[in-house]
Amino acid sequence: MNQLAALLQKHFATNQNYFLEQQPDGSYRKRSGEVTFKRLANMLDQRKSIAVLQRNIDLSVNWICFDFDILKDLLSSELLPNAESALRECVYEFWRYLEQCSISCIVEFSGNRGFHIWITFDDPLKYWSAYDLQQKILKNSGVEFDRELIALDLFPRSRSPSGGIGSGVKIPMSLHTKSQAYSRLIACPEDLLKDLRCTNLDEKVVEESVSILGAHQGLSISQVETILDRLVGDDEGGDSEIQRISLIKIAVGFSLNTLLEHWKKSPVFSVLAIKIEKCEKLKNDERKLLVGLLARVGSTESFSYVEMLQEIFSRMRNYDASKTQTAIASLSGFLFPSRAQIESVLGLSFPDGASDLDIVKSCIPYYLSHYQNDFRILEKDIEVARVAESNYVRTNDEVQVRKVVNTLSLTNATKNLQHEVEKLLLHPDKVALYLHNRNEPKKIRKLITLGAAERVATSAAMKQIIHHFGLKPSSNSYGYCVNRGFKGGHIFEPWLSRWVNFISNIGVAIEEKSYSDFYIVKSDIRSFYDDIPHDGVKRLLLEGVDQEMRTKINGLSQDALEDYKKIVNLFFGIALSVNQKPIGLPQGPAYARWLAELYIFSLDQYFDSLIKSESVYFYQRFVDDIFFIVPDEVAASNLLQQVRQHLAVLGLQVNDEKTIVRKISDFTPDFDRYKSQSKYVVDKISRKFDDASEGEKDNAIEEFLRLTQADTYVEDLSFIYSHLTTVESLNSWKREHLLPVIRSGEGRGSLYR
Repeated sequence: MNQLAALLQKHFATNQNYFLEQQPDGSYRKRSGEVTFKRLANMLDQRKSIAVLQRNIDLSVNWICFDFDILKDLLSSELLPNAESALRECVYEFWRYLEQCSISCIVEFSGNRGFHIWITFDDPLKYWSAYDLQQKILKNSGVEFDRELIALDLFPRSRSPSGGIGSGVKIPMSLHTKSQAYSRLIACPEDLLKDLRCTNLDEKVVEESVSILGAHQGLSISQVETILDRLVGDDEGGDSEIQRISLIKIAVGFSLNTLLEHWKKSPVFSVLAIKIEKCEKLKNDERKLLVGLLARVGSTESFSYVEMLQEIFSRMRNYDASKTQTAIASLSGFLFPSRAQIESVLGLSFPDGASDLDIVKSCIPYYLSHYQNDFRILEKDIEVARVAESNYVRTNDEVQVRKVVNTLSLTNATKNLQHEVEKLLLHPDKVALYLHNRNEPKKIRKLITLGAAERVATSAAMKQIIHHFGLKPSSNSYGYCVNRGFKGGHIFEPWLSRWVNFISNIGVAIEEKSYSDFYIVKSDIRSFYDDIPHDGVKRLLLEGVDQEMRTKINGLSQDALEDYKKIVNLFFGIALSVNQKPIGLPQGPAYARWLAELYIFSLDQYFDSLIKSESVYFYQRFVDDIFFIVPDEVAASNLLQQVRQHLAVLGLQVNDEKTIVRKISDFTPDFDRYKSQSKYVVDKISRKFDDASEGEKDNAIEEFLRLTQADTYVEDLSFIYSHLTTVESLNSWKREHLLPVIRSGEGRGSLYR
């Protein structure tokens, strides 16, 4: 039985921190925890049913599933025998098609009214690529069935993943709670004709299942690419990040003839070489690719990339020297193209094991060395960061300086910003700051806004560090999570959806009946941003947060390492200018929020390891708020002490005033007070007010009114005036209260001019 549990985990488990458990009525409820060997062994032993969530945390999947079912309404119909016959015939044909295509699959009788056909992968495949594969297989199979008898559910269900935790499928060998039959693995298509109902996991069934799973081999990435007839990459659009090669050094002797002879030795570049030799017309993408391949090659006495490109293009019909010269100049900023870009344009693939260096050498004869500027902030980085910062500054809760907002909004500001960023990197202590005095009833509070160049520089640097080192937050952290490459023009993933998931996960955990006698700890990190020491964060950046990052840092060239240190120093030059001491990160700037998350990452790692060992049943963190669940009060006290010690090493402290240790059955009132933060409800509905239900609208308006009636409503003015703008009755309140606040000259009113 243990061997069966291990094979089930190998082929079907994902790294989600949740799974679904079937209830007596056949429905499923979300449960916290990974699908571990121990949990699967317990499922088999206790005759339970678990649905495994398909999606991994990084939006990859380990399998796709075709779920063929008899329509539920037919189970008590006289058409049931026809439906059963049609179902087996359909599944038989589909299985045979997969065998003909050498696509290994796992087939199971669901234990109730259908069959699951699973195709697994040796390495996780991105969600959208898995969907494309599923659709290609389904289309090419030509499988047909009567939709008045049979339904087909597909996993994944769409090309773009939905929000939340995604969909799940009942794992093989689960006991269906309604039919009281096990989902049973099937060895070959001919066995579909047998009586497959199984109500007991006897030795024979277990041995058959172990044999089937033990012999199963998932698809490799190269097999997937063969089926799809294209490459699969990390990004939904299929475009990977550019190679950041800025200079390739060559020996003397580089000429067009030596280049073409060199390319003929490459199965990829030979296509281009033959076209050039035969003076065939080049496509626009091929012309741009040529510029990218040669523009980074350093000039020598015998070589100039401009002259070589002119020589190539002069072989083409309708060659115009002047127009060609202008076109080459306009593309001179191109960097060396990525593997995916080369393969996409030329329609051929490099060998699986080919490294970036192998590709550069196969392209450039007389190659000596190259410089890869991963940590240089390029014009493209400036533009991406400018757009993202423009969006961020408009939604972030800080004083908006008109000059900063205007600069970030200008589409033609990139060149000037790049010049300012280059000066900042040379002199990170010379920072543009905007100081604001905010009059409070008993004090004057000093607020600071960073200049446009400072914002763009730090965000661009942050983006490159995350990309180069592949940094990812813990799946149990729901604070600020950076959008890879600032996708969609936003630095962070939507904080509201992360907050909603955070609250939802806690709610699911405390509602779990089997946890009712367990203990939950809710704690808080005191003065989180203010107490973070600069040296501690800098050490993590320069030495690495884990072994993978340390290995990559040690592999940097001397030039790249110097560039990296420059952008790290930029972070702390700005932080020191803001705080006037080597401790504390400024609250507001995007880079500071990311650095704070990076600094506390070790605590997440510690809890992640405890969850895997199942000594902790639940852990979630949202910025400085921490929740965890353990079996008893002693374990809660001991682990809280461990947290104190861990934070002390980081120079941080637990906030005892905000720390609660409570039996879960008594925790609901505390949790209700914690989650009733009106802003989150209002923000969620404000974004989609027209599409919200009447109940959701009423709830949002009610929460909005609570904000406006609170004694501290002035603190939330920025939020209040930017939300529910389409509700005219609320706008009248806003207009009525706007002028008095501005005229008061106190608090936020003192900041308006």
